[in-house]
Amino acid sequence: MRRAFPVDVFEEVRKGVRGADLLQRVTNRSLQTAGTLLWEAKRAREWGRDWPAKLKEDMLASGADVGVLVTTTLPREIAAGHAFALHEDVWVSTWAAAVPLAAALRERVLEVHKQRLVSAGKGEKMEALYDYLTSPQFAQKLKAVYGAFRTMQDDLARERSLTEQRWSRREKQIASGMRELLGFAGDVQGLSAQSLQQIELGPGALETEAGSS
Repeated sequence: MRRAFPVDVFEEVRKGVRGADLLQRVTNRSLQTAGTLLWEAKRAREWGRDWPAKLKEDMLASGADVGVLVTTTLPREIAAGHAFALHEDVWVSTWAAAVPLAAALRERVLEVHKQRLVSAGKGEKMEALYDYLTSPQFAQKLKAVYGAFRTMQDDLARERSLTEQRWSRREKQIASGMRELLGFAGDVQGLSAQSLQQIELGPGALETEAGSS
């Protein structure tokens, strides 16, 4: 095991001490412990029905993530020809398949650890985002942005009001000029014995024609 996985940490359980035979601490490239595999070796002619239960107790005591029983005799529930299988929530393997099984389990432990780190990172980012959105600093920036748009809106309203006032004054001036012109034409017509010719006022021609008296 040490030759196959040189970056992992292995802790043998001394003889006479309660527990399994070997604790494998799976280590990632950053030398962080990603999880633990607990190994129990059995050399016996018959399968022991209490082995899985005892291994699970040892897993609970050691905090291991995965338990593996390596034995010379597999339980009858495992189909013939299978070198390893999951049995009663622990893995059971032949001696020849122990290292390949360890490699597969190790990769799974590393993947789960990676997903946990990603999830933890997302949780921290979401918490930081929530703290920022509820902070006085964010409120001040939001008020500043709102104030800028409000000032722009007020300026636009003032410009529109001034433009409409100018239009109104010009309309009144134009109307007043037209009335004065029509009054002037009437005065001239009253003093003249001849019909007053058409007066061209430009586009939208204003025409007056004197009627006979």
